[in-house]
Amino acid sequence: MSEFELVLSFPSGSVLIGGHSPAPEGVNIAHARLPDGRPVIPASALRGALREALEALLRAVGEPACAGGDGEDPRRPRPPQRGPCQLAAGASCRSCRLFGGGRSVLPEASRTFSALVLGEAAPVDEGAIAWQTRHGVAIDRRRRSASNQRLFRRAVPEEGLTYRARGRLTSTDEQVRRDFEAAVAATTHIGAGKSGGLARVEMKLQWVSSEVAPRPMPPGSEIELSIVLRTPASIGVPLAAGNFRDTRLDIPGSALRGAIGFALAEILEDPNEPDFQALVAEDEDGAIFDFLYPVDDFDSAGIAGPWPLTARQCKADPSHGVVDTLLDRIAVDTVRTPAEAARVAQHIVETCAVAGCGHVLRSARGSRRASGPPRTRLTTRVAMDRQRASARDKALFSHAQIERGARFVGRIRNIREASREHLGRALQRPLSVGRARAMGWGAIDIVQVTAPAPLASVTERGEMFDRTLARRLEEELGLSGNRVGRLIAFTLLSPLLPPAGDDGRAALGSALGRAVRWPVVARRFDIERGWDQRTGPRDVARAVQAGAVFVAELVDASHWRELSAVLARIESQGVGDRTRQGFGRVLCFDPFIYEGIWQREDG
Repeated sequence: MSEFELVLSFPSGSVLIGGHSPAPEGVNIAHARLPDGRPVIPASALRGALREALEALLRAVGEPACAGGDGEDPRRPRPPQRGPCQLAAGASCRSCRLFGGGRSVLPEASRTFSALVLGEAAPVDEGAIAWQTRHGVAIDRRRRSASNQRLFRRAVPEEGLTYRARGRLTSTDEQVRRDFEAAVAATTHIGAGKSGGLARVEMKLQWVSSEVAPRPMPPGSEIELSIVLRTPASIGVPLAAGNFRDTRLDIPGSALRGAIGFALAEILEDPNEPDFQALVAEDEDGAIFDFLYPVDDFDSAGIAGPWPLTARQCKADPSHGVVDTLLDRIAVDTVRTPAEAARVAQHIVETCAVAGCGHVLRSARGSRRASGPPRTRLTTRVAMDRQRASARDKALFSHAQIERGARFVGRIRNIREASREHLGRALQRPLSVGRARAMGWGAIDIVQVTAPAPLASVTERGEMFDRTLARRLEEELGLSGNRVGRLIAFTLLSPLLPPAGDDGRAALGSALGRAVRWPVVARRFDIERGWDQRTGPRDVARAVQAGAVFVAELVDASHWRELSAVLARIESQGVGDRTRQGFGRVLCFDPFIYEGIWQREDG
């Protein structure tokens, strides 16, 4: 692996790359901007310009080169083919070897899809950047004069700026390195305005050292990661809708595991090394990569995860807090007489308890450590026709991205001692989650790696749940408490992938190994898919959404304490399919149920 810096300067005019950021009032199009208002050159634009230059060089010397990874040589038209590029005697052309070629599965003996991983280019000067307006007018080609009412304004950064991008080559092939150097030297324009003498760019390549020490790891087999997005991220959704690609608002464990796996594959001499494979194995010996959920503040305490589906908050003012309704649902299931039903109806929590409010409650928004979902951005692009060097007809598309700066917290568990060094090395490498990592999307900074705050044991939480339930049923509602000790509450901290035809109850019941009934079930369904670099896209599977709550009642006279070891194993190993990727994480006797009715933002 070789790391580099790419320095860009514009000798004639300024650069204009639109479609990345919304245009401010008074202009029709604006150059791409960072959230702080400073200009940026997206990695996709850089890669496009470099690839176009390399393709032109290859065709000039008689080498096969497809058009932008489509696998077709524009000099030799033929019926469109299906599949990746095979122009080089059945293998990928040199351009696809450097930039990637649309493969859904890694070729044999390959470690990455693209040999070039490139980040966005930001101004070298950290100070404020002035903006200027570039005027233009559409031309009527038939009249050879300006079109009526077609004056437009484009906002561009000031002239004379120098930009710097960082990246790396993941291949050790000397030919790939020479091709990249040739592409940099041959790239002369980037962005809009070529025909008017603008968009002229000069690039300088500087190779830099990439040696870093492994990241220190806290003791134990479990760590908690606090990360922040350095660039916008697009986390894949199961199904795309037409020309719009949405994004998830959490980071699945499979995405984190993939980022770590790719980082190690780039630097390890032998990717089949047992200690590395044990880290990403699918069996019970492999590490468990939990979902990462958004947080407002890294310093706040508590579980980073979704609210239970039984949680409610004030509809008028969310700052009034969140209340859990699980105990009331259990009370309703306990009712046996009309008198009991009338008494329970008077005490069920349905409105905000804050003095002077009284508004109705609704499902809780955000998550346990975030007041709302992370901010997202919508970017609209157009595919390019490499043969015509212009926009492709009917190829406009949009994608949603989680905005840079979003914070997430998650855990890696079940880490074997022999794999700790590999994990420490990976956490010190550049990591990216989600789609288009080669274009700089989803780059993350690891703010801290700590040992997770200890949670009370299953037994302690179960006893607190029993005391809280008994007080609610017997003292407050006057109901029988003979079910106390036979109820087990499960909360899903991540989606559960149960067997076909199951809604989650069979999977949990099988893990318990006891006959149970389900007096309270609060769950919703979604679909999950995913992608595996060895086998390609996964099949669509039905999932029980994170936050689902299941209450199991032991049908015999046994007490849940007899199953304490079983419950601890369920928490540590998960339930259902793909548990090594964080699916099916279960919390028994959720502390949110008994720590107090109202949970405010300040804890």
